[in-house]
Amino acid sequence: MKIQGQARTERKHSSSQYAALAILALVCCLSACGGSSSNNNPVPTISSLSPDHATFGGPGFTLTVNGSDFVSHSVVNWNGSARQTTFVNSGQLTASISAGDIAAAGNAQVTVSSPSPGGGTSSALVFAIIGAGPTINILSLSTADLLYDSIGTPNNWIYASVPANAAHGSAHTITAINPAAGTVLPSPIDVTDDPGRLALSDDGQFLYFGLNSAPSVRRLNLAVDPPVLDPAIISLGDPGWRVETLQVLQYQPNSIAVARKLSNPLPGNPRNAGVAIYDVPVGMRPITTPAGSSPNVIQLCTDPAVVFGLNVGDGPSPGFYVMDIDSNGVSAVNYSVELTGNDISLGVIPNSSPLVEKMFSTSGQVLQVLPNLPIIHNFSLTGLVKADTALGRVFYLVQNPPPSATTWTIHAFKIDDYSATGTADIPGVNGTPSSLIRWGSDGLAFRTDSGQVFLIRSSLVAP
Repeated sequence: MKIQGQARTERKHSSSQYAALAILALVCCLSACGGSSSNNNPVPTISSLSPDHATFGGPGFTLTVNGSDFVSHSVVNWNGSARQTTFVNSGQLTASISAGDIAAAGNAQVTVSSPSPGGGTSSALVFAIIGAGPTINILSLSTADLLYDSIGTPNNWIYASVPANAAHGSAHTITAINPAAGTVLPSPIDVTDDPGRLALSDDGQFLYFGLNSAPSVRRLNLAVDPPVLDPAIISLGDPGWRVETLQVLQYQPNSIAVARKLSNPLPGNPRNAGVAIYDVPVGMRPITTPAGSSPNVIQLCTDPAVVFGLNVGDGPSPGFYVMDIDSNGVSAVNYSVELTGNDISLGVIPNSSPLVEKMFSTSGQVLQVLPNLPIIHNFSLTGLVKADTALGRVFYLVQNPPPSATTWTIHAFKIDDYSATGTADIPGVNGTPSSLIRWGSDGLAFRTDSGQVFLIRSSLVAP
């Protein structure tokens, strides 16, 4: 082509070249306007803290935060305020926590923030700032079970069943402990026939105990001082039956629910022998739950016409049971195979409407007592469990891994939202603990199968 006598070469562009130029322009425009880009920082996630607790009033320390998607400019926040942070790698940060940060007991919220572009703040983990270490008394006393009498003021004793094979203490007795003084009281009550599991009537009148060498339940009359052995003998109805657990029915001090077991089950067969209701002096109510597919553990409900139960994997029907009680006996009316463990403890959210009942298991599971019996939470621990509705807390006693296997730790959580409220280390535990109970305003206690009774007082338990 010629223009004004000059030759000009016309360039021709293919459609693919125009498309590439258009895409490049669009990418540049998006970047300039804050559009998405592969260079954006991810939102950080935190999975654990080390340590996860400290004693108030202690010195400053370095906190290790583990998680994912950390970047070089990520910052650890303590209750929403940034702390001096060191980037280790994309899965770990460390932060300097001062003595002032742990000057008072309570909980701190720990998060991680990453800067823009992208970035954001992680969800929080709780760092527990606990009170001074617990006061611990360890008694040498062989026991089968423990129970605290919160009703018998001023004699709020812990009662212990001392078995036939006791290496420490008086065998075949119910022995009283003064937990505040940390002493075993003199003059234990001889009851013969190897006492085992204990239960207290809600009026404080009777302390019931199962016998390990007889198919019977006996009781002490606590309404007199000193307590005396009541003449009533409650027969379970079969010479091969024994008490596995028992509860005194609410507002019925002469009626008990018993989870029975076979004293000598055949190998491979379940030991559970049905739950039954017994009245003094009448005897057993006719309707019981079936042997072989019944709970081993029973727990009272807020409704006096209902008891809960747990089959601990004994036979073909493990799981959680809801049982109705009437004048004819007891019947299972609801069941869930989802709840596992060896024991359960009921925690209730006060003033909830409708009433919120939660069953805490040694497995770390939490079941809400609703028609479909859902599992609503899982703690990342297992151990002995005791819920306290009045305090609004649940306590777990958990064994530490080797080489600290003789030190166990009490973990405390809120019943309503499961947030941690602190921990307390309990050293010197020999054997296997059981019977975790609450006592007094700030006490916990448990026994071991090596002849120890631990009496603990801690701000972890105080209101």
